Amino acid sequence: MMHRFAVRAGGGAPWNSPILNIALRMQRFMQHPRAAAPGRRGHTLLELVVAIAVAALVSGLVFASYTAVQGAFRRHAIKAEGVQRMVVARAGISRVLRSIGTVEHMAPKAITFVEREDSVSRTLECRDSTLYLDNQPLVDRVVQCGFSMTGTSHSGEKLIMWEIVLDGGKWLGGARAVDQAGFLRPRKKPRKNAS
Repeated sequence: MMHRFAVRAGGGAPWNSPILNIALRMQRFMQHPRAAAPGRRGHTLLELVVAIAVAALVSGLVFASYTAVQGAFRRHAIKAEGVQRMVVARAGISRVLRSIGTVEHMAPKAITFVEREDSVSRTLECRDSTLYLDNQPLVDRVVQCGFSMTGTSHSGEKLIMWEIVLDGGKWLGGARAVDQAGFLRPRKKPRKNAS
């Protein structure tokens, strides 16, 4: 009797090829799965439970390490952004304070001054969690700010002291000497047209 996958070649004998052997094994496995691998049994329930537990443990460790790395990157980005804001804030405030020629008015949260170069009156004030220069935001997310003036410095000038606390507890501060002769110069009153 000839097998149904056998192919007669010339003399009528079954054709023996690797493809035919694979097909025969597959047919035998489909009819009798246990006969395809004699002496081999399936996995026990205990082996499956152990394999699933090991896979869950490895997956949990990978997820935990990924979460830790992602959290570290997030914290680093927040710190870097805070440092960058501090540098920008210090540079902006220092630039403004260097341009002060005379101070017209001083309040705990505002300074009105005349620029040294252009003789233009400007106001540096802190309100609504932002430090403004002539109503243009200079530094945002300010928790606390203050300006004060002290006595004279070693060269006979008055000092404008400033401090700013940004969100996250970042503190900035400094002092700027202002010439005593021009300090608190009275405001010029606008001329009335005699028409």
